[in-house]
Amino acid sequence: MNVLAALNRVYYVKIKERLPGGKLVITNPPEPGQKKKVKQVEVVVEPDHIYPLIRGRDVKR
Repeated sequence: MNVLAALNRVYYVKIKERLPGGKLVITNPPEPGQKKKVKQVEVVVEPDHIYPLIRGRDVKR
């Protein structure tokens, strides 16, 4: 079984700012070495739509 992760950057976001009222300004920053170009956007969202994510490279012994 193969897993294609070419467009994961669509889902990985960085919180740039926390606004009064609790909303967040987020962006999808580029990943070094990514093969597919993903349009970078910056939007305001409610925090209920943002979840923590841990990737394999973030796990240490």
